[in-house]
Amino acid sequence: MKGFWDADALRFMTDAAEHTPYYRELAAIIGGQLAPGGHVCDAGCGPGYLALELARYARRVTAVDISPEAADVLRRSCGLRGARNIDVRCGDIASIPPQEPYDAMVFCFFAGGEDGLRIARAQCRGDVFIVTRNYPAHRFSVRHHAMERRGYADSCRLLDGLGVPYEGKTYALDFSQPLRSMEDARRFFARYSVDDASEITDAFLRGRLSPYDKDGFAYIAEHVRGIGVIRLRAEDIPEGI
Repeated sequence: MKGFWDADALRFMTDAAEHTPYYRELAAIIGGQLAPGGHVCDAGCGPGYLALELARYARRVTAVDISPEAADVLRRSCGLRGARNIDVRCGDIASIPPQEPYDAMVFCFFAGGEDGLRIARAQCRGDVFIVTRNYPAHRFSVRHHAMERRGYADSCRLLDGLGVPYEGKTYALDFSQPLRSMEDARRFFARYSVDDASEITDAFLRGRLSPYDKDGFAYIAEHVRGIGVIRLRAEDIPEGI
């Protein structure tokens, strides 16, 4: 997502990804359904933690994101981990199709259900996995705010309306956020809350944080993230949606 992956967003994501089993468990859910020896695309990969884990299950992974900053993080991670079967591409995925159709595509929290389906129809010849939220309200806000972006139930309704056969299942995965200090916590919640930053009080933070004395972190915002994983075939997506 262009403009989203600034230094703070990348740092917070890195900390959560490296201190929880979230992406390893999500990749196992998807990887267990992949045909052996395939070429998989992680569409809108961000800093690429899912792509790094999917590389265990695929012959090749192409990770695509519009953010140069996120792509650079993934390239560095590939070098550090010795991940040689990941290709990182920076740009609008709709404008950079593969030479040969992907064997599978993963759209993890990819904005716009119809957009993802159109891209999958054009670029994939096999399974399409849609990973989307399965929680009704903003997770890090002070007050209750209903989510406005499409979630699991909305995605299912979209596919039902299009007559696309699919399989769907919901999961709850640990995606807690380790934080280095109270000020770091304030910065995190102010970024991801939809309330005014002035509402991120010490009392609110104390209610959301637990001690976490590990790897230089002082606190952790414990969180189990509800997700839905939908599997469908690219060939079943109608043309012209």
